[in-house]
Amino acid sequence: MRQLKPREKGYEEGLAAGRAIAGKWRPGSTSRLENWILATREAPTIICEGRDFAEAMGDLQRLHQEDLPVLATNLHRRKMDALPDFKIFPELAGMDQYLDEQAKGFAAGAGIDVREVLLGRYCEEIYLDIARGYGQTMAHCSEFWFPDTPNGPLLGKGWDDAMSWYLDDPFPLPPADPGEPPVDEIPPQDEGLGYRCGSAGNEVGLSISIGGGAVYEYEKVRDEVLFPVPVNELVLRTCATVYEAAEMLIRYNGYWGPCNLVVGDATCNGVLFEKSRYSYALRMGSRNVLIATYGGCEDADMRVLCDTNTALFKYYERRLQVMKEIVAEAEAGGGLDLEVYWRAILHHDEEAPGCTHLETKPSGIELVTFGAFAHLPREQRSISKTIARVDGGLRYGCEVRAVERRYRFL
Repeated sequence: MRQLKPREKGYEEGLAAGRAIAGKWRPGSTSRLENWILATREAPTIICEGRDFAEAMGDLQRLHQEDLPVLATNLHRRKMDALPDFKIFPELAGMDQYLDEQAKGFAAGAGIDVREVLLGRYCEEIYLDIARGYGQTMAHCSEFWFPDTPNGPLLGKGWDDAMSWYLDDPFPLPPADPGEPPVDEIPPQDEGLGYRCGSAGNEVGLSISIGGGAVYEYEKVRDEVLFPVPVNELVLRTCATVYEAAEMLIRYNGYWGPCNLVVGDATCNGVLFEKSRYSYALRMGSRNVLIATYGGCEDADMRVLCDTNTALFKYYERRLQVMKEIVAEAEAGGGLDLEVYWRAILHHDEEAPGCTHLETKPSGIELVTFGAFAHLPREQRSISKTIARVDGGLRYGCEVRAVERRYRFL
């Protein structure tokens, strides 16, 4: 595991990033109160979870957009004051000052209010704090780990979401000819800052994907826990193997989730976490396939925390079953490859499709499948299939050409 020195140059790095988008910055869709209200109406079960919908909506509707930067500033200050014991979490040394200065630098470079920078950083957590009583993540996704394909190991992710976040932004047209894939060149960094990261992985082949898990209705809520740093970023900067990653994720157990998480390394080993707010179950891949999707969990101890009779949990069970059947059939035949992954992640089972279309969502299911990507760490490339709008209508990831992106560590 890499030992990290305290991060410095927060203001300088933020200033450079802000200057790069000066005059082009605009608030993200998840930073706008009107979209919070629309998304809550569209997906009340996913957003509110165990909280009463009318209460959550009332709390949201009492706010004004001008309140949100104030809430973000207050949360930022509390987070910076809540760094845990550095003897247990040495990777966090200096992060409070770095994150504080990085936000100020970005605001100065972009010519915007620093409170807007903080709102962009914390908007999802603030939104969920209001809507359901605790923050963390809105991600509702499927994760795959194929340890062995003709292109090496493959980390896959399919993402589902509420349409409300995307109404302002027309979806891109699918490319008629993808041409040469764009290349993200990742330059060297100062010694002691850990591994460099690109796409879903780092320069030594560790890959990570986080998505939604079960609702965990029966888990008792404890006091709020604040944490200033994205755990995924710490894992990729610090860890080279799934064993190192698992150790770090377990050590930081109280500061991430609820979610499913899959991490794999260059030696083809993988690990799957099923994570509630306070508990977790993990399954080591040992060069085996790992598959997860939002809405439920497999581990018996984690299932005790869930209402397994809901439409969402039953959808999860059927969706996962079909994904596993497609993969098992391929393993017994010609083996796993990228095309098997696309078939599994974007299947169209009538009861619980992996690719859930807006017009044909099963009863009780609120989210739409926006696409999927495959990350191939040995080849330093990612391939995605994303929802598009053509002639005023939607075309889903299952219907469009794959688009490739490469990255190169200089």
